[in-house]
This record gives sequence, C-alpha cells and structure tokens, in this order.
Amino acid sequence: MKDLLELFETTPLLRVDCPACDSPGGTVAVVRNGFSFVLCANCSSFFVNPRPAEKSLSEMYAAFPELAAGRAIVTVSDSLREHREAVYRLRCLFEVASSGRLLDIGCGTGEFLRIAGGHFDVTGIDIAPRVSPQNERIPTVKGNARTLPFGTAKFEIVTAFEVLEHLAETQNFLDEVHRVLDDRGVFIVQTGDADTLLARINPQRWRYLMPPVHLNAFSRKALYAQLRKTGFEFLKAWSFGQAPSRTPLVSRLSNPEALRPVFDYAARVGLLGQMYAFRRASYKSKALETPQSRYRVRTSRPRVEGRGIHRGTRAE
Repeated sequence: MKDLLELFETTPLLRVDCPACDSPGGTVAVVRNGFSFVLCANCSSFFVNPRPAEKSLSEMYAAFPELAAGRAIVTVSDSLREHREAVYRLRCLFEVASSGRLLDIGCGTGEFLRIAGGHFDVTGIDIAPRVSPQNERIPTVKGNARTLPFGTAKFEIVTAFEVLEHLAETQNFLDEVHRVLDDRGVFIVQTGDADTLLARINPQRWRYLMPPVHLNAFSRKALYAQLRKTGFEFLKAWSFGQAPSRTPLVSRLSNPEALRPVFDYAARVGLLGQMYAFRRASYKSKALETPQSRYRVRTSRPRVEGRGIHRGTRAE
C-alpha cells in the first residue's frame, strides 16, 4: 500500500460533484489512505472527493494490475471463491438470458468467461488483463471501460462485476454499455451497495470504502436513477455471490448455497448488497424505475452444479 500511495503524493487531485446525481453537496464520512469519502446529501451515495484524475488511475493499474481485482494478493482460496462466484453469476444470468453474445467488462482472470463460454459467445475487456493460463484462449481485449472498442448493438448481454466503484466518471461508461447492447439486451451489474446495513450505521467499518482503488459506492436510489436516465429498465436483483462464503458459521456448512433464499431476502431488505439485471429500453427517461416494477424472466433455466453446467430443473 505504501508504494501505491506514493504514486499520488505529487499528483493533483480533482474536486468533483457526486458522480451518481451531480449534486455538489455532502459531508466527509470516512478518511482512509489519505483520501476522503463524502456522503452525498442528495442521493446518499459515497464518493471520493477530491480524487485522482483518470490518467493517474490508469497509471496505477498499469503499475499494480492486481488492484483491478480490488485486492493486492490473490490466494488459492480466492481462486476457489472466484470459481464458485462465477458459477453463481452464471446461474443468475440464466434467469434473464439463455444465449447470445456476451461482453464481460473487467473480466480479470477470465473465470466467468470460461464458465459462461459453453452457453454464450463470450468476449472480455479489462484495463489490466490478468487472464489465468487455463483461460488464455478466451478472446479478451485490453481497454478502457469508458471507450469500449466495439460496434453499436454488438452484444445481447453485458456484465460488469465490481467495475463502477473503480471509475473516475460513471455516466460515460453507462452510455457505452447502452451503445454496445443490442435492442432489449441485458446488463448485469454488481458494485458496492451503499444501502447495506453496515454502510449506513458504521461506514468506518465498511471495508468497501477503499480509496484510491474504490472511488464510488452508489445508493440503490442513485444507481436505479442513473441507469433509468441512461436508458435501462429494472429486471431482477439477487444477493452478492460470495455472501454465504463470507458469513461466519454459514461458510462452514457443507452446502452454504442452500441458504441462498435467506441471503436474497436479506439483500432485498437492505441488510446485504445486491447484484442487478437491467434491460436496455427503447427510450431514455429521468423517471425512477424501482425494484418493485414488474419484470418477465425465463420460467425455466439451466441447472449449474460445481464445474459442470447441466440443462434441467433448478437445484434445490
């Protein structure tokens, strides 16, 4: 961390409005690693202010590519959790899509692309690709999420797991996702959830506020509004993939996924974070789409078990 922070000792910092709602108001909630996380007075999102310029952030990831994963050291247990999370994310994806061209933004090691590759035509992009040896044949591109090097309406599905929190500017990124998605295409996004219980009652203990690697943590209201304004409509929400494995006692069970409905409920009421599916709409509006909106999903889906993926009914 010391070497990382030295990169910013002589770097000018930029004062910004809230990246979620453009409001200038807010109060400092957390000071960490020499940076201030401000709580927006309008939408209740957290954001680093002042913050490094995008050029400085690009230099950071070039010097420390492992930070694109949100942590400095990746262990064997991390790899196992990553695989389990990839399997879970694919299971969720099958609820809203069954085939098509898939772009994973912030693809990292390529594990999700490997798992999804048997069912989707997959492509990955990352500012600091670190594809594992077993995933080297998966098509990946080094690039910036704010300027996606793909044609318009190129993909039926775009995924962005743990990406928004890293970005200096988020609206341009969402516009790019909207552009590369086919008509009525699906966008699945997971990022820090500022409406979780710990984030609200004690943000000092919320480890997601990790500058300068993480710059944003949106409230649900702000995330829905920004996506709605960009041209998306809400489809469905789930709990975070690693929720069971990171919960004391539950993680020791032989099958912690059996308690997934409990975690989904806890996420729905704001105790835990949520992962979302949105659909590209044929319009853009500033009106707020809420999770209570009606949505249509597949009534049947493939069953995902361990490292194999099988067609059939949902596993109990």
